[in-house]
Amino acid sequence: MLRCSTCDARLAHDARYCLECGARRGTLPAPVSELVGRLLEQGRAASPMAEGPAAKLGDDREHRRASWIPTTRAAAIAVLATLGFGVAVGAGVGTGAVVELASAPLIVVRAALGQSAGSTNTGGGGGGSGGGAGGTETVTQTVGGGDSNSGGGSTASTTSTTTTTTTTTNPYADLTLPPIKHVFVIMLSGEGYLESFGSTNKYFSKTLPKQGELIPSYYSVASGSLSNELAVLSGQGPTPQTDDNCPVYADVLPANKGKRGQTIGLGCIYPSTTGTLPSQLAAAGDTWKAYVQGMGTKRGKSVACRHPTDGRLDPFHTPTAKDPYVTSLNPFVYFDADLQDGSCAKDDVGIQELAKDLKKTSSTPNFSYIAADACDDGSDQPCKTGAKAGLAAAKTFLGTVVPQIERSPAFKADGLLAITFDEAPQTGPHANDGSCCDQPKNYPNIPAGTEPPTGPTGATGATGTSGATGATGTSGATGATGDTAATGASGVSGATGTSGATGSTGSTGSTGSTGSSGTSSEPVGGGDVGIVLISPYIKPGSSDLGDQYNHFSLLASVEELFELPRLGYASDPQLPVFGDGTYTKYKP
Repeated sequence: MLRCSTCDARLAHDARYCLECGARRGTLPAPVSELVGRLLEQGRAASPMAEGPAAKLGDDREHRRASWIPTTRAAAIAVLATLGFGVAVGAGVGTGAVVELASAPLIVVRAALGQSAGSTNTGGGGGGSGGGAGGTETVTQTVGGGDSNSGGGSTASTTSTTTTTTTTTNPYADLTLPPIKHVFVIMLSGEGYLESFGSTNKYFSKTLPKQGELIPSYYSVASGSLSNELAVLSGQGPTPQTDDNCPVYADVLPANKGKRGQTIGLGCIYPSTTGTLPSQLAAAGDTWKAYVQGMGTKRGKSVACRHPTDGRLDPFHTPTAKDPYVTSLNPFVYFDADLQDGSCAKDDVGIQELAKDLKKTSSTPNFSYIAADACDDGSDQPCKTGAKAGLAAAKTFLGTVVPQIERSPAFKADGLLAITFDEAPQTGPHANDGSCCDQPKNYPNIPAGTEPPTGPTGATGATGTSGATGATGTSGATGATGDTAATGASGVSGATGTSGATGSTGSTGSTGSTGSSGTSSEPVGGGDVGIVLISPYIKPGSSDLGDQYNHFSLLASVEELFELPRLGYASDPQLPVFGDGTYTKYKP
């Protein structure tokens, strides 16, 4: 949970101003800050404080009270009004007038958050970069050019250049994190928050949260199980194939480099140039392992890194009665970075290896990923005819694995256990495609305009029966025949019977709801799944109701703990990560 630097009030991850004292989080942009300074100098009441360094270090709140603009927010409003007035004046006096601020060219050079700006050269050279957490913003503003002396056809102009350098700080760069060195992630599948941690199931809604912290607003980031699992390990967005859990085990091609570390292409297996958390950990001298249920054994030994042949249909795409293993629940086999260096064959193992590795801290990996198979992952789809499905099977799985982890010396010393689901249901009565946390509206590998299937059309109402036709009136009597000269008068026609009432038209059946569009104004994610975090550094029975996180946040939070660069969409500087509000028992 972030806190206000002025009054220490709690801040939401996306709050820009404190609701308690009105202070702004972070600095104003340099041009706005400079203009506000000019306004303050012209309109500030006389300050009773003496000049000098000691006076400048006085109470900032008293300093703001002495100003005729009481808050930064009010200053911003004044700036907008002033700029609007300048535009109106410029339009009124014509193009020949010189308005100092409106006509001044502005050059802004920004260093990305999470990196230091390095040196900046105004000539043809480039700036260096470092690994600092803060960023530097250099603003060069040219003012003038309006002083002209006309004489003998010559014109001279003077230009003054003002360079203002301000430091912008990554809002998460000053996190105070506990010394966690063993992270365990248990990944279940196919249930949303309201069907698991927020349901009436006591194990998920009571037993697990009592051991740590429940975060209700934790979201998956895509509409496929595999896409979400890959996001946790690499920060990559989905492809159409990963959203479909990859029925064909094929490479991502053409595998071009995109913005924010994305690998551009269609397919499933990412090239070795795509960064992964396992490869990061290995490069930093840390260890990792994946413990995947259902991997099986061969000749008495646990099978490792089980995956299909490249370019072929996946024979393990759907579980069977004899083999519950599903490739898409084992995301490590979709990265060449893990396949080609031999780490997958060594560290992607069956679940039976977990208990043995947990016996000693030295044999416990720094990062452990634990995946249940299709029988025990919590999904409502049974892995075989007559098998249990849903949370009942997942409870049995967790009832064995969670105590093993919590009893281990590594967890007791410096561990963090995260239990979540890869995605919420995407169809049916509990379908959920919610998202949060600055998630992209459109991922680069998902074609623009792609829409989920529409809802079923309602049945057409029955047509009402027609009313009975009224009886025909009797014919009038025929007049008597007169003399030959005169024609007898015609008899009076009988009255026509009244028409029967028209039957009412049957009501039209209601139209089924239309699936959400991939190009809507809101990003389409994989829904709210919730997460429970358990650690010696987290107060049992706590909850975080004010913050939102997603799978990219989980990756970024793990990378922060191990001091690793952030991968893919986890590198978004606005992405919330687990911080002071999470580790409620940690006192640095």
